[in-house]
Amino acid sequence: CYVKNHFLGFKILYMLGVEEHPYLPDFIARVTTPIGEVVNLIIEISGFSNDDIGKKDAKRHYTQDYWMPAANNMKKYGRWAFVEVSDINNIKQILKQKIQEL
Repeated sequence: CYVKNHFLGFKILYMLGVEEHPYLPDFIARVTTPIGEVVNLIIEISGFSNDDIGKKDAKRHYTQDYWMPAANNMKKYGRWAFVEVSDINNIKQILKQKIQEL
């Protein structure tokens, strides 16, 4: 199952220079891995891919290197993963691949 992150208030804070900014992922899905584990998957449809000031890298970095490890370590809200979809025409294959890797 999945939900579009619109008006949900789900955001991940990240730093760009000395300023804090909110990152609102596009979708959140609940997926089942091949071994039967349920994972919350943050899905970014790469609207931030043609970014020339570093926001894309900062959002990805804070999500993967800070937010997800902290959320997963808490174990209160389940396990989390992140995928960036840069080729919308292959979204199904990209998501299947990511789920297989979990």
